[in-house]
Amino acid sequence: MYDLIIRRARLVDDTLADVAIEAGKIAVVGQLAAEASAHKQLDLAGNYRLSAGWIDSHVHCYPSSPIYHDDPDLVGVSSGVTSVVDAGSTGTDDIDEFYALTRSAKTNVFAFLNISRIGLLRQNELADMADIN
Repeated sequence: MYDLIIRRARLVDDTLADVAIEAGKIAVVGQLAAEASAHKQLDLAGNYRLSAGWIDSHVHCYPSSPIYHDDPDLVGVSSGVTSVVDAGSTGTDDIDEFYALTRSAKTNVFAFLNISRIGLLRQNELADMADIN
């Protein structure tokens, strides 16, 4: 018995398929037997598309940034995005704190390190050469 069966989902190639989930992972993609069972079943009747998780390659999700930041789960899993890439919100001064904060997110968070050690504390983070080391 599966945890979840999604029936008649429309895939990116426009075919219909069933998807079975077991222990939080995709167990089967294809045509499941009608008697296949699950704790929960959802029939999309071909009216909804189902795809792999999306990746947003440019976000800012460091909450200590005074300029801009988003909650990684709000722009992530709540929007169908399974992974986000922070585009340099932090530099070497804050990367450890940023990393620790990302561990509580359901969304996979990856990051580019800002060339400035202070990160995006201000929009001219590259103005002072002392901050680039």
